[in-house]
Amino acid sequence: MSGNRYSPLNQIHAGNVAQLAPQWLFPIPNSRRLEVTPVVAGGVVYVTTANEAYAVDPVNGRQIWHYSRPLTKGLIGDAAGPSTAGWRCSAIAFSWSRITPT
Repeated sequence: MSGNRYSPLNQIHAGNVAQLAPQWLFPIPNSRRLEVTPVVAGGVVYVTTANEAYAVDPVNGRQIWHYSRPLTKGLIGDAAGPSTAGWRCSAIAFSWSRITPT
């Protein structure tokens, strides 16, 4: 519709929304804040943080795998690390054969 996260799905509605509750949590170590929307593809939840990507089982919240890349030296601003305003990573991209944090 207008990009306001509208969905025509009817499983959650005014009559049952109060019954919703978290089923599991997935804490990400050393992350002060997250600005990412998890992506579900192929039955796996993917979450990113600065230079890291996690694959999580959507049923129980268990980590399937974790990828970590060392920070690049010489970066400034938000990308420089925890001594600044904070790391940012906003997405994960999929292709036919790769999953790449962006």
